[in-house]
Amino acid sequence: ASSDFEFPVLTKSGERRDFLMNAMALTSADGEVTGVVGVGHDVTELRKLVAEHKNMSEDLARLVQSANAPIVGVNRVGEVTEWNDKMATLSGYSREEAIGKLLVKTFIREEDHEEVQRAIEDACTGIETTHFEFPIIHRDGSEVLLLLNAATRRDAAGHIVGMIGVGQDFTTLQQAISEISSVEENLRRTVEQANAPIFAIDVEGKITDWNHKLSEISGFSREHMLGKQLVETCAHEVGHTQVKRVQTQALAGIEIATYEFPLITKSGERHEILFNATTRRGANGQIIGVIGVGQEIAKLRTTAADSQLVADDMARLIERANSPIFSIDTYGRITEWNRKAAEIFGFGKNEAIGLSLVSNFVHRVHQRAVQAMLEEALAGCEINNFEICLFARDGEPRELLLNSTPRRGLKQEVIGAVCIGQDITQLKRRHHQAEMIAHDLSQFIETANAPIIGISIDMIIEEWNDWVAKKSNYSKEVVHGTSLSKYVTEKSNRILATVIKEASLGKPTSNFDLELVTPESSSRASALDNEKPVALLLSATPRLGTQGEVVGVLCVGQDITNIKDLEVKKSNFMATVSHELKSPIHGIIGLTTTLTSAGDVPKHMQRPLQLINSCSTRLLDMVTNIMDVCTLSQDKTDITFSRDTVQLAAIIEEVVVLCQHSIDKRGAPVVKDGVELINSVTDLPIIEADKHRCSQLLFNLIANACKFTQKGYVNISAVSDDDAEMVIITVEDTGIGIAPENLARVFTPFDQEDCSEKRHYEGLGLGLAICKEVAIKHGGDILVQSVQGEGSKFQVRMPYKMHAACDIDTVPLTISPRPQQ
Repeated sequence: ASSDFEFPVLTKSGERRDFLMNAMALTSADGEVTGVVGVGHDVTELRKLVAEHKNMSEDLARLVQSANAPIVGVNRVGEVTEWNDKMATLSGYSREEAIGKLLVKTFIREEDHEEVQRAIEDACTGIETTHFEFPIIHRDGSEVLLLLNAATRRDAAGHIVGMIGVGQDFTTLQQAISEISSVEENLRRTVEQANAPIFAIDVEGKITDWNHKLSEISGFSREHMLGKQLVETCAHEVGHTQVKRVQTQALAGIEIATYEFPLITKSGERHEILFNATTRRGANGQIIGVIGVGQEIAKLRTTAADSQLVADDMARLIERANSPIFSIDTYGRITEWNRKAAEIFGFGKNEAIGLSLVSNFVHRVHQRAVQAMLEEALAGCEINNFEICLFARDGEPRELLLNSTPRRGLKQEVIGAVCIGQDITQLKRRHHQAEMIAHDLSQFIETANAPIIGISIDMIIEEWNDWVAKKSNYSKEVVHGTSLSKYVTEKSNRILATVIKEASLGKPTSNFDLELVTPESSSRASALDNEKPVALLLSATPRLGTQGEVVGVLCVGQDITNIKDLEVKKSNFMATVSHELKSPIHGIIGLTTTLTSAGDVPKHMQRPLQLINSCSTRLLDMVTNIMDVCTLSQDKTDITFSRDTVQLAAIIEEVVVLCQHSIDKRGAPVVKDGVELINSVTDLPIIEADKHRCSQLLFNLIANACKFTQKGYVNISAVSDDDAEMVIITVEDTGIGIAPENLARVFTPFDQEDCSEKRHYEGLGLGLAICKEVAIKHGGDILVQSVQGEGSKFQVRMPYKMHAACDIDTVPLTISPRPQQ
């Protein structure tokens, strides 16, 4: 026998029916099988019902998942079993991340655990909870407030298996309620403080609001008027009927735009006020009263007169405006044509009025575009900066930049368009000329027989002319858009940083060196050691944008590679000669010192020997200074700086004492009579520097100030800047000063302001050059300010720590010039 097997049967009509059958064998009396008998029942409808239930279940699952309301389900232990798309959107956690997590522990703030857990437990015991606040934590840490209904979830057998919650996002609703309350409060304050009389009545005609302006006009306070009958208390008897009729209509929902209200004041005077009557409704739309906003008719008449004056002024302004102004009606016909339009196009106002703007003034090629623009304006849109070409009486085109605004009637309907333009005919021509000039300038820059480089504030290359491309062996296409720092030496990068800083303040920079590295150099270091960079002497000018802001720097200059080579050769020659001179000079000084100290030297020989010794000493100082300048001014130098712990205040004090007791080569004191040498320096931080070089720098600077000061003072002061980690030393004098055109020369070796043979002040012009190089080699700088005839101020900036390029193992230098004591 077989039980429960499917048996599909086709009916006479061709319809399929499904049977669930049991088959049993038929046997004869002697037990022989003679056939089969089948017993079953029709399960066709049952199958259809099961399929429908399955489809319904899938539809419900999709509905839950895509519902526009947040839906969450948990089992009896609180684990998430349902988490639809809306819930994922509100929480920031996907369904995959949420399923299986403990709802309360994972998504609810700790302070709300108990309340939410209780709602879940109630639902799991059959007690359903409606409209309870369900605050979940968003992924970003913010809180999302849901208003949830928690329903019991049962299985097919009716057993409780968990909770299903359906809710809505209450966060936005709560914010909206808060905003509505705020708006309501703002409206109440606005009504109270409004500069127009406002009242409100209920359906019985009793006053429920009476603002400050109405109290001011009537003399009755708000507190006095609340609850009083409006008509009987405030309206003059001649207006009772009209005011009551308006009040009745408004309470029936028929609003009145304007009606006259004869108001009786506290003093018995009558005031005519023009009010409107607006129906006031409650939250459910039911009429709860009337609100009236008014204006005193006297003021209204004054306002109307003022408006007429404004309209007349505007008409005169339009007529006399220095811009073409015209208007059209809805058919495109000209209705206004001011004096400037008549001047530009050669048609008088009377000639233009009534003509079609498009047909009579626009070339047929442009008519469709202009017509579309006007139609857009007539549709209520404002058109800004529309270029239009109109023809004048003489047939010449006139370019206008046009703004078009809809013109409206009393009911705000569009009745035309007003066009205000600017004649840009000459501007377009000048723009074309400017483009031609810009093209010519671009060609000039490209083909100029001098280096021209343009960079942005971020040092990105924007201009790189043919000369630079040829000399550097980098094409414009390769370097454009890259940083200039890749193509210059490290020293040049530091200089460029200063140039750009000055340019950002709008200041040009003249005569600064820039060294370009060619592709043959594998790096800046190899360029410095093996290859010769291309040396340029440049001047930088700030590049301005359209708004006048600094957008970059344009550098123009000349090739000084050969000059640099000559300078190096000259410096090497001077260093060699100076070195060769030092040995014989030392010999002369030694011999004269020995002879002078010997007791048997005749008296008439002692003075000449002293003079020889003194001259040799001065000559040694000069030779030493020349060697210093030669070595310090070159990048390739074997002289390095030591890293000493230096107290600058102590060095300054020593130099001041030395200058006070020193004499020059003529035997005169370095600090002249009538000059006060002032040391205003107190405590300064200890810095890392070469002590000998610092002494040399400070002596040269202070002695130089004393040398050129005949009366007044020489003042030394210093401050420390912890933010910049710099010590700033200032030497200020009341000496002869420096002419503005000579300020750039004072730090040049062998250069003086007065280089004539009859100059009053002697010297080689090396002291300030050495000061400049020592400061720069330490990572600092020296600046000068001066007024000729009044004095000078030199400012030295020394870092707390030496520049990274300075090493130990110094070659000490003596203080120069060496004073006679």
